[in-house]
Amino acid sequence: MLSSVKRSIKEECIADVEAVLKTIKTVNGYDVNIESVQRFNVGSQSTSPSSYIIIIQDDVVFLSESNPHVEKRVFIDLHVSVVQAESEDLGGDSIMNIYEANIGKALQAAPDRGGFANDTSVLSVTALSVPNGERRLEALMRFSIDYKHRREDHTVI
Repeated sequence: MLSSVKRSIKEECIADVEAVLKTIKTVNGYDVNIESVQRFNVGSQSTSPSSYIIIIQDDVVFLSESNPHVEKRVFIDLHVSVVQAESEDLGGDSIMNIYEANIGKALQAAPDRGGFANDTSVLSVTALSVPNGERRLEALMRFSIDYKHRREDHTVI
């Protein structure tokens, strides 16, 4: 079973992102509640919660190599989805701005990803089109994590 394999530094960083995003709740000092945070999984995403984030790992680029380390950047997209209540007075863009701000606050609270990363940077936010008549608001937040590991062992800084 792969779940027993020691995690790479990249995986430690992404697991930290997942854990941090799961703390976005009003009881933790945020303005919104994210009901579900999920890693991308082919064919089995739950899209029924009124607010959810799907974490999608994208490209990895090499930044530098200095024996014995390799420094890399992984790009991650967050598919953010929120149902706009019919009774809500705020417009959809205002609602998504609030979610974006809270997600950015969570990601930047500890940009070193628990000591596994050099930095975390929010790069862009793209509004996604919503099918006509649906009350679901969606956006794609792109950010990057810079990290390093030993060249011969991806599990060691």
